[in-house]
Amino acid sequence: RGIMTCACMARVGEATIRLPKDVAIKAEARGGIGDIDMHGLEKRGNRWVNPGHEDAPVTIHLDVAGGVGSIRVLTE
Repeated sequence: RGIMTCACMARVGEATIRLPKDVAIKAEARGGIGDIDMHGLEKRGNRWVNPGHEDAPVTIHLDVAGGVGSIRVLTE
């Protein structure tokens, strides 16, 4: 199994994070003044996951922290 860990901090402005839709994704997100939008992910407890792909051979652990502005996470 492959595991990749990624941390993203957006201080000011907008950021878009594009992730493959056929891998397991476990994301945690906390915002500042702006918005964090998770498209294609489902919230379970304090995490966002890619439904239907929890047992995929590749897992991406994503930690998103927002500042002033917005962050969009997309699965494609």
